[in-house]
Amino acid sequence: MEAILKELKEGFENFKKAQTDADKSVKDLIKTQEESVNENSAEIKAAIDSAEKIANQVSDLASRIVDAEQKLVKGVVSGRLEPKSLGTLVVESGEYKDFAAGKNNAFKINIQNNTISGQDGSPAANNDTIVQTQRIPGIIPGAFRRLRVRDIIPQGNTTSNLVEFTRELLFTNNAAETAEGATKPESVATFELANTPIVTIAHWLKVTTQIRDDAPALMSYIDTRLRYGVDQREDQQLISGDGVGQNLTGMIISPNFTAFTPISGDTALDTINRVKYLIDSADYQASAIVLNPTDWGNIERLKDSNSLYIIGDPRSALGPFLWGLPVIVTNSMTAGKVLIADFNIAYQYWLRQETTVLMSESDDTNFQKNLITIRAEKRTALAGYVPAATRYGSLTL
Repeated sequence: MEAILKELKEGFENFKKAQTDADKSVKDLIKTQEESVNENSAEIKAAIDSAEKIANQVSDLASRIVDAEQKLVKGVVSGRLEPKSLGTLVVESGEYKDFAAGKNNAFKINIQNNTISGQDGSPAANNDTIVQTQRIPGIIPGAFRRLRVRDIIPQGNTTSNLVEFTRELLFTNNAAETAEGATKPESVATFELANTPIVTIAHWLKVTTQIRDDAPALMSYIDTRLRYGVDQREDQQLISGDGVGQNLTGMIISPNFTAFTPISGDTALDTINRVKYLIDSADYQASAIVLNPTDWGNIERLKDSNSLYIIGDPRSALGPFLWGLPVIVTNSMTAGKVLIADFNIAYQYWLRQETTVLMSESDDTNFQKNLITIRAEKRTALAGYVPAATRYGSLTL
């Protein structure tokens, strides 16, 4: 960049020197003419006046171009101006426009015959001094997992930090036909009081106050990403939270499900079909299947003896379905496992506080360092009502 500016400066200085010499020559000519002609001659006086006008225009032109050169150098070095080629500067000048319109008789610039390049350094590399860099607007986002688990279970709101519920442990139905005057049979039902605590899922990060003020798009993206991070963790907890400490007790954690064992020789499709009818046999109605993406991909690629896909046409736009049930494909489910349930009655999602994002300049040493702490959190719980309406286990032996 410094080399290019040096060449431009030297070129303009040569131009100024040439114009100064021309100005002196014109004035000497005028003086000679004045001494040798009759001052009362109107024709000669008009010629002298015209020559003086041209000399003044040349001098003024040189001063303007040199002044423009100085402004260009200062502006580019400070980063306030976009670098332009010499040709662009000349064409955009008012003097060139006057020349093109026929107002001036001549317009000439002399500059050293050097090459102007968009590369600099050793080895040569592209730079943004002559050719301006292109900035793609917006932010290229990272991965966002499809969050589906919360959508398949009933939802409710609570104002407490603990949700209690009474669930049936056992029901023995002894109903029978009874003769007149005979003792009626007694059925048996046992219950238990269970509860699920409201847990907080949260995280935070720090940004500078300058980022908040100068990059609103980045702040909006950070808000979205923090909210997603909380919801992603919740999605995982709804499936596999171990119930220890501040963790939810997920669907695949005892006592929230009934285990099953696959049969030797069964394929994944066989297992899913058997589990569906295990739930139906317990007088519940299976409503959805939860699988890991790897397992669903393996099932989709199954072919018959004619190399035709078993599940369907690969060109089909239909969503994933098996045995009449929707398949929820999520990384929150462990690969090699399957969860099938009557989700309408087996679980309920309880919300105490939806995902909230807050900012503070008063955290830690934020005030001293011009930092802002951004925190996202939500409060939620999962109640497992009917373990018998859920089956969970391995796809194959």
